[in-house]
Amino acid sequence: MRKRANSFMLFSLLFGIAAIITSSVFIMAFLFGGLAILFAILSKGDDEHVTGTAVGGIITGVCGIALSVMITGSMVYMFFNDPSYRALLNDTCEQMYGITFDEMLSGETPDLDYMTSPDNLL
Repeated sequence: MRKRANSFMLFSLLFGIAAIITSSVFIMAFLFGGLAILFAILSKGDDEHVTGTAVGGIITGVCGIALSVMITGSMVYMFFNDPSYRALLNDTCEQMYGITFDEMLSGETPDLDYMTSPDNLL
């Protein structure tokens, strides 16, 4: 039983470190952080307390998830509030769909014929 718990502690720490490394990729950080926390809890077994490496796994997993939320939140904030990023988003949407992002938010839909016409395909 102790050998299995030690493996779970190690996996917990490794997944926690992976959560921090992949914190700029929202879904991967949540996946790795969640696995770090899960393996830390599983490493406890019949003991009353989570010990050693498993605590490090919990800490790194939570830090990876928190860092991912902060990075993603700041990117969303910048795209919606910073005029230069908003202009970049509008230009990109207009190139891809034929209407700006602001027009999409107001309820307009892209012209599907524009998107599939041979003149607009790469």
